[in-house]
Amino acid sequence: MHNQTLAQVARRLGTGRNRLISQLKAMGVIDHQRLPAQRYIDAGYFTVELRQHTRNPSWNNGRGQLYSMALVTPAGVRWLSQRLGISVRDMDQPAATASQLSIAEGAIRLLRMHIQTPTAVDSATALAVAEEALQLLEEARSKAA
Repeated sequence: MHNQTLAQVARRLGTGRNRLISQLKAMGVIDHQRLPAQRYIDAGYFTVELRQHTRNPSWNNGRGQLYSMALVTPAGVRWLSQRLGISVRDMDQPAATASQLSIAEGAIRLLRMHIQTPTAVDSATALAVAEEALQLLEEARSKAA
């Protein structure tokens, strides 16, 4: 697993981003700029990345603006869940991987194409792809339960 934003961690903990940020501020973990205290970075719970915002060309003569963003490490997610008394959703396995979702989307598109133009795809191919997608999604659902 990789480092995650506070919004991503909030979703993993089943809460909202603003609520999580308020709790972290109240606990003294992050400051008013949403950056973690150094002791939590040293403990390996957070990292801070320097990023560049370039969406507004009028800022800084088109060079954008630099900002710092706090990211939570996998150890930090576990630590936060313990400190807040909230269980982490699918800590080790995501509910459905991107490849599983893309297979499911492809199967639906294939079936839709078959329904709209029956000669475009043979029924056996459409059914095989749909069954594979269904199996992968069922596996992901059982892991999430």
